[in-house]
Amino acid sequence: MEKKQFPLAQIQKLLALQDVDGWLLYDFRCHNTIAIEFLNIDPELLLSRRFFYWIPKSGTPTKIVHKIESEALAHLPGEAISYESWQSLEDAVNLTLKGQKRICMEHSPKGALPVIAKLDAGTYEWLSDKGIAVVSSWPIVQHFIAHWTDTQAEDHRQASKLLIDAYRGTWELIKESFTEKRALSELDLQQHILDFFTKEQLRACHPPIVAMGCNSALPHYAPTKTAITPDSLLLIDLWAKKSTPFAPYADITQVAYLGKKPPAQMTEVYGLVLKAQDAAIDYLQKKVQSGQEVMGFELDDVCRSVIRQGGYADQFVHRTGHNIHTDLHGPGPNIDNFETHDTRPLMPRTCYSIEPGIYLPGLFGIRLECNIFIKEDNTVEVTGKSLPNLPCISN
Repeated sequence: MEKKQFPLAQIQKLLALQDVDGWLLYDFRCHNTIAIEFLNIDPELLLSRRFFYWIPKSGTPTKIVHKIESEALAHLPGEAISYESWQSLEDAVNLTLKGQKRICMEHSPKGALPVIAKLDAGTYEWLSDKGIAVVSSWPIVQHFIAHWTDTQAEDHRQASKLLIDAYRGTWELIKESFTEKRALSELDLQQHILDFFTKEQLRACHPPIVAMGCNSALPHYAPTKTAITPDSLLLIDLWAKKSTPFAPYADITQVAYLGKKPPAQMTEVYGLVLKAQDAAIDYLQKKVQSGQEVMGFELDDVCRSVIRQGGYADQFVHRTGHNIHTDLHGPGPNIDNFETHDTRPLMPRTCYSIEPGIYLPGLFGIRLECNIFIKEDNTVEVTGKSLPNLPCISN
């Protein structure tokens, strides 16, 4: 595993700008995925005991690890304290945090942003009983987590291209089945896509969504044996990443009408969803190019306002998008002022989905999803963009 140089000086410079005494990174059984990634801990390591890594705003860090897992933080700078019993752990934490009054951890006040809420309530109480106030570490974390290297950005581009190839192959399979009058189901298409992933050495955390007709009005629908039939809408949501280490996901959703001419309402909804997606992308591009900061909730508001003005506000039932990283739903900001109020800024070298949707129960649902990558040169790269008109597939 590649060992990156730990940015201690940069962290302490950032800590000095915050009203905190330091940053305490804590984990138990890899629950704190932010700490695991940030500390560059080998994912193959067996971690079954608690560890703490204390970074004061000045001075030398301290590593607190169980004696049987003493190598877990060996690659990091600082003085090591090993513990065995719960009493010796208590002593180590008390010694390390003596005199500290305000520290940051992976905590979300009142659970407002669950994606960064890695600190369990019991440990929070334990520290509070010591007279220590805990605040969120995100103002520090955001400078390091979910930022892609050049290699990761290229891995994402390649994965995106392969997802588009998967769509092309699936549309062709449907066309052939109509011509040959051969039956296909949602599950058949799902398996066809999974076979393509295997062939191209792509990995996915969950099988894709294939939703026929009124099933497309269920945003997180699970495919069944429902038949693929003409003169209906089909929604497919694909996500996958390359099998190389640290590869990030690509996440694209497309729809198609399986016939020659879609109903007027279907065309209207497609156009409105696409307009909302375009509005969000255009807003971000203009802000980034002018050097202005954009927060997750802002972009959600821009996208959602288009659908609201089109009369379908109540049918857009989820956030506009999410951070994309080595996990499909990454730890970075979400494009959200609906499910949460995400005030985190969108940083350079980070990637997000833009996926507005309108869902009409009993009829159909249209979600269009592309990915945006904010580059360091103040430009925005878009992958998986939808076609300007609702695609039609027929024999």
